[in-house]
Amino acid sequence: MYVEFKLLSVIWMLASVRGDIAENPQVIKIATIIPRDKSRLFSIERVRPALEIANEKVRSMGLLPHHNITVNFADSKCSIEIGMKEAIQFYVDREVHLFLGPCCDYAAAPIGRQIKYWDLPMITPGAMARDFAEMKASMFRLMTRVGPSVNSLVLVLMAVLYEYQWSKMKVIYNPIGQNYVTIRYCHIVADGLHYGIPGKPQYAKFEKEEEILTRMETEIGRENGVSSDGIAFKKRKFEPAAN
Repeated sequence: MYVEFKLLSVIWMLASVRGDIAENPQVIKIATIIPRDKSRLFSIERVRPALEIANEKVRSMGLLPHHNITVNFADSKCSIEIGMKEAIQFYVDREVHLFLGPCCDYAAAPIGRQIKYWDLPMITPGAMARDFAEMKASMFRLMTRVGPSVNSLVLVLMAVLYEYQWSKMKVIYNPIGQNYVTIRYCHIVADGLHYGIPGKPQYAKFEKEEEILTRMETEIGRENGVSSDGIAFKKRKFEPAAN
């Protein structure tokens, strides 16, 4: 229901403010650039039914009685170059008023930078990296993220650290872990935590799997609770801010 509401709101705003749509009120063109790979969290197979339901809601509720909504799909392959190529093709063919996706961070970034020159909006439930928020005004002003992000994760962790007055936090991660979510997902999360949480980080890297057992106690210590999905880690001391 939340996804449907978001899409309905976006379509209504598009019809209200886009001049080229007003001139040709019969068609609103949505270009959806996401992976065709079924193993991806935001695959075409998973997303298409939600868009079809939202489109049907628009028609049944009579929100845009003089408009038809077309949703076209292209396979981003979670790739920087292929995602950008598909976006350019939609633009050259005049087949887009709104981009949905890409969701994979590395595919979303170049399109998010380009759309301000095309004056076209982009909505994505992905693009979770911290930089999309930090550089929104300068690079990504027409990109809207509607899903969870590393920025919100940092706020949650900060609140937990302050609440329990914990002074140390250590992150263990595999740079290529959880790739089914997005390429280098664990690296993106760890990078956001690194720059988002105050403190002076120290690093240690396990080059071989056997080092996990031989060096874990030395690098992590026995007194700390940790969560892990991989073999490389960052560690830092967290100093709560004075009130």
